[in-house]
Amino acid sequence: MKNYLIIILIALGLNGLANDGSFYASGNNLIPLQETEISLKKELLCFYVRDFEWMGVDVNFEFYNPGAEKKLIVGFVTPPADGDVTDAQMNHPSITDFIVIVNGVELEYKIQKMKETSFSSKTKIDGNDFVYYFDVVFKPGLNTIKHTYSYKAGSSVELQRTFDYQITTGKRWANKQIDDFELQVHLDPGIFYVPSTFWKDKRAIEWKIIGKGTIKKTSESLFTPGFELSNKIRMVHLNSGYLSFKAKKFAPDYDISIGEHGWHSWASKWCKNEKTCMNAEELSAIAKYCSLQPNSPDSTTAEELNLTQLGILRNYAYALHGVVFKNKTYSNFYSQFFWYTPDAAIKAEEVKLTYEENKLIAQIKYLEKKKANE
Repeated sequence: MKNYLIIILIALGLNGLANDGSFYASGNNLIPLQETEISLKKELLCFYVRDFEWMGVDVNFEFYNPGAEKKLIVGFVTPPADGDVTDAQMNHPSITDFIVIVNGVELEYKIQKMKETSFSSKTKIDGNDFVYYFDVVFKPGLNTIKHTYSYKAGSSVELQRTFDYQITTGKRWANKQIDDFELQVHLDPGIFYVPSTFWKDKRAIEWKIIGKGTIKKTSESLFTPGFELSNKIRMVHLNSGYLSFKAKKFAPDYDISIGEHGWHSWASKWCKNEKTCMNAEELSAIAKYCSLQPNSPDSTTAEELNLTQLGILRNYAYALHGVVFKNKTYSNFYSQFFWYTPDAAIKAEEVKLTYEENKLIAQIKYLEKKKANE
């Protein structure tokens, strides 16, 4: 293989989750592991949160080759699952729907553990990591690569789900930047955190919502192990559309982390103003059941909640979708929070609830009926 230039797409693990959560996989850009004249001219990176715990990744790259045609081995590396996972999950990469299309042609690929290949590089890649690899012919001039796949979220005691992606590796091409970069983040109805900055000089990311939703004005501090991550985040909720960021000559210092907290301890961050928000303990008593996570703790265990609190919780899904409440108790409760964006055009009966949202409502109705009969 000495006649090939080797390029690897590395998805590094969040080892810090191993003791109190689960890690499955993460995403990354294509990177060269040897000197190359090829530049990364343009990238459209789209994230799609699906079925709560899966992230769909759709990337469109444009590379420029100033020289003669080159044949390269290109790869995608992802570590094995770690933490609270099964042996079966550790022995197979948690990547699905992996497709690579180069200049309009879909390529075949192979999967092996790194220690089973003859690849070597200065980049430290664990021998137990999985590598997807394939041959790419870069013609002179512009070349397009479309790469799609999905990977499973990690989780921990404090985080219901976390999705991480290494974008800093885009600087490893000949131009040391991504000349024209666009990021689209398509979220489900949850309340997410996103990075506040990509740079060590702490410049704020100019996020834009294409659709309807809101971003909390203030940033919060979050420590997330793994990658080169800023601990500054902003919270966002979308009613429709997606979150957008665009940049020219993009050279980030920090990678991307997107996720959702466990609201048993972070619900106070919902508040527009924590000083005037309701008592944190009372808020947490309700918010800890505000989860649309598959296999989350059964809300029928919320025996300590009174009928008023149960009514508030039953309407959580409708609040996420922006329904206007005629009931003042519900309206006053949810109006405290940055993410509640009431829209008179949205009718409760027209909201398309997910399976998990319907499940939560059914569980609360069961409890309400039980308490009413006591």
